[in-house]
Amino acid sequence: MSPVTATYILAFIFIACGAFSIVAAIAGWEWFFTNMNVRVLTSRMKRSHARCLYFMLGIAIIGMGCYLFTTV
Repeated sequence: MSPVTATYILAFIFIACGAFSIVAAIAGWEWFFTNMNVRVLTSRMKRSHARCLYFMLGIAIIGMGCYLFTTV
């Protein structure tokens, strides 16, 4: 696999994960926000603040994926 192909795959993974985070924040999925790994960041937050945090994280992750995609 060439480095360019690997970069495109990584960019796609970033964009997909960012989109998943945004959808989870908008939908307010109970199973997502009660997950132990999510509670590491959001244990002392209200649910609305946690949703805003994951929405912003999703945008940042999509931004990283777009940056990777455009710099190849």
